[in-house]
Amino acid sequence: MRVTNNMMTSNLLYNVNKNLEYMSERQDELATGKKIQRPSDDPVLSSKILSRRTDLAELEQYDKNTRDALGWLEVTEKALEDNGDIFQRIRELTVQAANGTNTAGDTQKIKLEIEQMKEQLITNGNTTFAGRYVFSGFETDKKLLNKDGSYNLDLDAYTINEKPVVKYEVQVGESMNVMTSGLDVYGTVDEVNILDSIMPVDGTDPTKAATDEGVAATKSYMQGSFDMSGTYGPGSLSMTINGTAVVIPPTAPAPGVTLDGSVAPLNKELVLDTINGELGTNGTAYFNANDQLVIESAGYGAANSITGFTAPAGYTLAAPGVVAGVGKVEATVSGPAYPVQPPAPNFTAAEQDLLRDNPMMVVVDGVSKKLSPLPTDTLDTLQDYATAINNRAIAEFGADVVTISVNGANELTVTTASPAPDTEIHKQPTLTVDFPRTRTSEMMADLDELIAALDTGDQATIDASLGKIDGHMNRMLSLRADIGARVNRMEMIAKKISANNVSFTSLLSDAQDADMSEVIMKLKNAENVYKASLNTGARVIQPSLIDFIR
Repeated sequence: MRVTNNMMTSNLLYNVNKNLEYMSERQDELATGKKIQRPSDDPVLSSKILSRRTDLAELEQYDKNTRDALGWLEVTEKALEDNGDIFQRIRELTVQAANGTNTAGDTQKIKLEIEQMKEQLITNGNTTFAGRYVFSGFETDKKLLNKDGSYNLDLDAYTINEKPVVKYEVQVGESMNVMTSGLDVYGTVDEVNILDSIMPVDGTDPTKAATDEGVAATKSYMQGSFDMSGTYGPGSLSMTINGTAVVIPPTAPAPGVTLDGSVAPLNKELVLDTINGELGTNGTAYFNANDQLVIESAGYGAANSITGFTAPAGYTLAAPGVVAGVGKVEATVSGPAYPVQPPAPNFTAAEQDLLRDNPMMVVVDGVSKKLSPLPTDTLDTLQDYATAINNRAIAEFGADVVTISVNGANELTVTTASPAPDTEIHKQPTLTVDFPRTRTSEMMADLDELIAALDTGDQATIDASLGKIDGHMNRMLSLRADIGARVNRMEMIAKKISANNVSFTSLLSDAQDADMSEVIMKLKNAENVYKASLNTGARVIQPSLIDFIR
């Protein structure tokens, strides 16, 4: 093979450039301290490095969460510790007041000090951490207690029975609860439902509102056989739906037909046209899969039940039943269906104020709204109240989301709307309805009772208060023990995060950090090779006549 000077020059330049490139890569390693500068240098190693960095970023966030959670728990524990110390002092004062040897002036001094202790308990109940009230559940932007010791939150059955949980994610797939509910600390005094309290039933204890969460709304229906031979009648099919009387006579007019078959032979379509024409918007008639004629109410709930029905010959009528409404949920508010329903009362001005001050708590598919009448709404009857609340529901939820109507003489029915056509038809909505159950703290009520007894010298009540004080002290100890257990576990998790951080940092270093001594050695070798290649080139590329001319 003939080797020309041009070939030798090209090969030399190529190899010199390769040597220079290799030396440049070693220089980059030395300058950055990293094995690779771009993913294309080593795709597999790049993937491992990215994974390690992600792990370290997660650990960093978990460490922040853990320190934040520990701070929350420490602030909570300190508040409970202060409460325990306060109750210890209150107990000492109460024992002093209970010995029977105090003068009226001594008792008044004890009373004044306990009043100051009560104010400090209220202050502790409104303890904050990073601008959040630690005892207020999910409503961390609101104080737990008002200045008089009453709750500043709307407490319904859900918040009382299902204590709120505030969690911090501290490990992969694991969260820790840091919330200590203020209701557990200060207790609650359950009160009657607002509607029950202003519409009592003689001889029946008021029952607090119960909601049927997730219970399908129902429609009323009648079903039976229909004689297509034309023997319908004499007499008329009649019923009452939602208070509206519906009568379907044998000669009910339809296009060219009557139900007795005297004009034209009957078929299902003609029968349905005739009956639906008489039902109008009150219900719907159809034949089911067993060829039974079914008449179904248009609306949901007891208010749309079918009653007072009679049937002529040719129609075998079964007793009305109920069918679950697809995509609807209903809840009955304000107590049970009492055996004797009194007439709906007129609300006094005080009762109207009570209804406005205690909003109906409605939660549909996790969206919570407080509904209460406006000051301009007239509330003479329960129907007026239902209308006002329904208007507020439309304003808060939007149209066709939830409907509130009167059911019976002293009940309300709250019903969700059907899902939109593009939603899953089988997916049942969720609904909870309630009123605020209480704003009274058990702890504050007991202290108010003790303070009043000290003011009047009621020795029996002062003596009885000692047992209640002991109960509150035991509650503080129990809650502190629970917090202490969580703090211990949180500290263990923090240590584990710290150890994992060291391990993952070491793994990342192994994957991405260059060995400086090795890089320096390779760089020196690369420099020697590059210099040698230049020297070789000087010998291979000899000066030409042109070089001398230059």
